[in-house]
Amino acid sequence: MMPASAKGTATGANYPDFDASGNCPNATAAFATQGIFSSVVHKIGGTTGTQYTINFELRGVLGTECYTGGSTTATGNTQPTLGANPEVSNNGWYMGGSPIASKWNTYEVHVKPAVGTTHLNPADNTENVYYLNAFPQNPSGWCSKEGSFPMIYTASFPVTGGGTITLTMHDSNCLTQQNCGAIGVIGTCANAWRSIDLTGMPTPATSSVLASMTQPYKQVVGSATWYPQWALFAVRSVTSP
Repeated sequence: MMPASAKGTATGANYPDFDASGNCPNATAAFATQGIFSSVVHKIGGTTGTQYTINFELRGVLGTECYTGGSTTATGNTQPTLGANPEVSNNGWYMGGSPIASKWNTYEVHVKPAVGTTHLNPADNTENVYYLNAFPQNPSGWCSKEGSFPMIYTASFPVTGGGTITLTMHDSNCLTQQNCGAIGVIGTCANAWRSIDLTGMPTPATSSVLASMTQPYKQVVGSATWYPQWALFAVRSVTSP
């Protein structure tokens, strides 16, 4: 879930994601340190040092980003492919590599310690890194379209008992696209919001905003109403290895 900020000013169909002072941190710095970072760390259970596989399902509405240097499958496809209908369903899973510097936000999964020697984070080879919202650079630069898209897919990744999983969102320009429907109507963001079928998904924890979410999910901040991006990341099973 990406909450709108009470600080800062929205631009078009974007909602503000500024810090508590209403600023965008390190606005002129290099991409890797620019903007807002939001992270949640989860401790991996099981037997310390034992390898496991996390099998998960993701459903939600996310903005997209361009990634390079990794792959979408174990066979080595280096770029994602569009869904048969990108306005209905997409697979944004990307393993290893890095985001391309841009204003589009990332959704990242960092796993420590690293398992094996593939899908390493180029900025920190002690961990594996994965991304949830990859789109193809071609055709027509879909990964940098002004829009948010349905993400519905399953994937797996290895972890080590006793390690950590860190979920990170990086918003470099502190303005995040709303759930505003198809690209052609993104400027209006009115009555075009996408809803995702959650049939069969586990019920989110009662502490989660998604537990009582009515779609399309919205937030009211002051006098403004925003329709944030969101994703439900559900662990389906844990297998060994």
